Amino acid sequence: MNIFKKYGKSKYIVTAFTALFVLLFLYHNSGAQVLYNFGQAGGAVTSGTGINPVFFNRFPTVPTNISFFYGFSSNANGILKASSPGLSRLGDSTEAQACAGNGAVQFVKFGVNSYSPQGTLFSNMKFDVVFAGDSNALSNSSTGVWYFFIGDGNATSTQFMSNDTISKKLNEAGVSLRWTFQPDGTLSFARYDNVTLGWIDVTGFTWQQKKKYTIEIYANTNKNTTNSTVIFTRQGIPDTLIGKTMSIYVNNTHICQDVNISQYDNQSPNFKKMNSYCWYGEGSNNAWIFVDNAAAADNPPTSFAYYTKRPADGTTLDISDINNWTTSSNGTGGSVPSSFAVNNSTWFIRNYTGSSGVTFTLSQQDFNILGSSNSQIELGDSGQTAVFRIPMGKGCYGDIDIRRYGDLIIESTILPYIRMTETNSMVEYNNGDENMTYPLYYNLKIHSGTKTLTTDYIIDGTATIGNGTGFTDLIIPSGRAITGRLDANNNGKVTIRDSRHPLLGTLSAGSTVEYGGASQQNLQAGLAYHNLQINNSAGVKLSGNTLVNGTLSFISGFMIIDTNALTLNGTVSGASGASLTGSNKSRLYINGAGALGTLSFTPGGRILKHLSLDRTNSSGSVTLGSYLNITDTLTLKNGIINSSTIADSITLGSSIFSPGYLNFNQTGNYTSWINGKLQRFISQGAGNGSANSIVFPVGSITQWGGMKLIYSASNGTTNGGTISSFFTVGDPGKINTSPINDGGYIIDRYSAYAYWTLKNSGVSGIYEINLDAYNFSGLSEEEIKRQNLRVIKRQNNLNPWIVEGSHSPGSGDIFKWTVKRTGLSSFSDFTLGSWSGDNSLNGNSPLPVILHSISSSLNGRNILLNWVTLSETNNEGFDVERSVFGSIPEFKKVGHIKGKGNPGVRASYTFEDAELNSGKYRYRLKQIDFNGNCEYYDLKSTVEISVPEKFGLNQNYPNPFNSSTKIEFSVPDDSRIKIVVYEITGKEIKVVTDEVRKAGYHSAMLDLSGMSSGIYFYKLTAVYPGGVYTCVKKMMLVK
Repeated sequence: MNIFKKYGKSKYIVTAFTALFVLLFLYHNSGAQVLYNFGQAGGAVTSGTGINPVFFNRFPTVPTNISFFYGFSSNANGILKASSPGLSRLGDSTEAQACAGNGAVQFVKFGVNSYSPQGTLFSNMKFDVVFAGDSNALSNSSTGVWYFFIGDGNATSTQFMSNDTISKKLNEAGVSLRWTFQPDGTLSFARYDNVTLGWIDVTGFTWQQKKKYTIEIYANTNKNTTNSTVIFTRQGIPDTLIGKTMSIYVNNTHICQDVNISQYDNQSPNFKKMNSYCWYGEGSNNAWIFVDNAAAADNPPTSFAYYTKRPADGTTLDISDINNWTTSSNGTGGSVPSSFAVNNSTWFIRNYTGSSGVTFTLSQQDFNILGSSNSQIELGDSGQTAVFRIPMGKGCYGDIDIRRYGDLIIESTILPYIRMTETNSMVEYNNGDENMTYPLYYNLKIHSGTKTLTTDYIIDGTATIGNGTGFTDLIIPSGRAITGRLDANNNGKVTIRDSRHPLLGTLSAGSTVEYGGASQQNLQAGLAYHNLQINNSAGVKLSGNTLVNGTLSFISGFMIIDTNALTLNGTVSGASGASLTGSNKSRLYINGAGALGTLSFTPGGRILKHLSLDRTNSSGSVTLGSYLNITDTLTLKNGIINSSTIADSITLGSSIFSPGYLNFNQTGNYTSWINGKLQRFISQGAGNGSANSIVFPVGSITQWGGMKLIYSASNGTTNGGTISSFFTVGDPGKINTSPINDGGYIIDRYSAYAYWTLKNSGVSGIYEINLDAYNFSGLSEEEIKRQNLRVIKRQNNLNPWIVEGSHSPGSGDIFKWTVKRTGLSSFSDFTLGSWSGDNSLNGNSPLPVILHSISSSLNGRNILLNWVTLSETNNEGFDVERSVFGSIPEFKKVGHIKGKGNPGVRASYTFEDAELNSGKYRYRLKQIDFNGNCEYYDLKSTVEISVPEKFGLNQNYPNPFNSSTKIEFSVPDDSRIKIVVYEITGKEIKVVTDEVRKAGYHSAMLDLSGMSSGIYFYKLTAVYPGGVYTCVKKMMLVK
């Protein structure tokens, strides 16, 4: 914002100069130690001892040794005006403008000594600047040069600050920059090279007059730094300074690097390289410079001033109606202007103190002041927010300045000519795909359509994309940039195709950010994205820890995690899922609920330091689309890693000396495992005792099938190497021709349900294996029978099953039974074996029936169970048992199917469980022998009856009925349900139910035993949060 008055002619210079000294006099006794020097033509500098040094004492953070230089001669029009002490922190709350005169003046300059930049790693400076040809920043300059010097001036008397000779400044300055004005409105830019002692043009960035630029300068602070490379982070993006150098950015573009400052080699090792700076304009220079937000003067023409009338609170005022304007500055009284065509006029759209809920708009016609000359529109600047809405189809014609508290809402495709925006102003575009033209804003809102930047934009406050309703996309194409903060709301999208990164702020739920550049892009560090889209074949790279709460989608390209942490709380999508590039320092955290999607890793990047999975609910899973090596830590809390389609899916550790760490809960109900192959590096001496067992958390997509290995408590493994494990649901096959004798226990059956596979490379030693039969079909309910289960093994599927080592009694319950074997040394396939005899010999086999499959299907509220047996012996039949899904299963019998009892013959069975209410259900089969023994077979997955999608009232059954009947109804949301019975005359005779019912399917019994035969009606009324539902049906009572 520029809060200065407009001084365009020489007669106003004396006014400005006099006003400044008046202010100095007013604050004479406030006590701040601030010195002001005013340079004269020819370079003379006054000491300032006779000048009041307390002009800015009302600002609490004024540093010492601030010097302002003022070029002045009798025929010069060079001026400098400053409104705050912010020059000590250039770029922060500073408004200043300076003009090099086109008369006899030799120089105009201003600067600051003892500049104290923030931070300890590096010095930095940031400011906004506009170059132009007049005091309004509205015209181009055909001639002129401006210089900027920064360096080691120590006091106001040093030549760097007080001498106007350029050679002196070049000698003192660490950075010397030069802008030369061209007649076509451009500026050529150069830097001074202290080695070659000459100016070097800096190309690759186009400068324009009348355009606002944000300049940032970064530098080392210590000459004798021990590191040749100083790394710093700028807007979340790492950058590097080599040796004693400086880096310069303009609008986020790195345009100047490694500026040589070798002239400081003989200085003190602790000097600061950015403790003084100076702007310098050459003589006969007609170019103006506006520092920070001083992009235009704000003294409007005052020949004629008109003000919007004060409307009533909460009303809308049509400013296209001339009768809604007055000459009174408080909006009341005064006279109405004769027309809008008044020369030298200013039209003030203001909301007045005490007014509220007022909106200015165009109802009848366009608002047009183009019939006048040298006139303008002023919105705001009254201390009270003034909202001006330009509706669709209407236009506002004339230069408009948006002042403090001015809010301009543009719904029309006829865009107004915005000349300037000030602090605390706002412009809202709600006009579809119409592009914006004005590039400088304080607060900006884009609430509809797709808008593509046609130039660079600067946002001093915040730009907000989307209003939570219609889709809005702001596209930043290659070669364009936004300086300032961008927020995105629900349905708001920011598409970034340029390598320069805008400063993203709050990204609300439902918002989207797309990276769609042609070269590699860096993501802003420390952000919480909602939806993040990757559409860059060169890839995007994390600059810091990054969180994605919504969907991470890949249109093209990949994401480089680098040394950072990536947290995914939502889902991933793409042709091959997410495409990630990891490293041995990358960390990936998968949280949230439900299925994540597929994660694939690029060749050369299939590595992570740490992977953590905490994906809740029954469908919580992540699918791997490529091999992955986790070098340090694998954390499994909740969810399934599905890697069954990858031959070598997951490796934990990097060597026998760095075997990695498994963070896994080995007690209670298992909620996380790997459906696929897990390979682990094993160090020598590992697995020594049960407390240090080697765990393999593997299973199928629906059930746990983990195992662990326990070696000698004293020695552990003899040699290190790798062991891989996976769990397979299915019949492993049997080629044995005779039973297995395990120390007198005869094994003549094996589990056709599942088996485990262990393979090793280099690992040796004697171990105990523990196999977890978790929810394993066929386990006996009697613990004494489960104790007889044996671990049997085979070399491969071409060899028979055998036993090795010694049996060890198992432990657990029917839902989680652990079968153990000690004294093993080799690795192979493993499964469970048992004896098929009767109770007289070691108990019966826990596997009397070979069950091939059991499955379910859903038909409305009916669940159909289907199972197939490969062979049956002594099978009376199956009880079908059901439980409501929960932490503790409570199964109840819901039906019985007679067995077919044919050994070696395939048999199929079907059972329908009908008219169920909403909820999740588990099923199991209780196989019963003719002698009364039984075994259990579980359906692996739960079956869910969803809540109804809408309210419904069924026809009563039976109908007609005698005395009593059943009424069924469906409720999609928790509601208060009332069912009333009426006679045919409309008289209410009975309330069947009147209570709150949960979402689901319900029924109620109706008894009309005391009523006579005839036609009756029953009416359902449901009161729910969204409204009221009613339905009436007819029924007949017959006695």
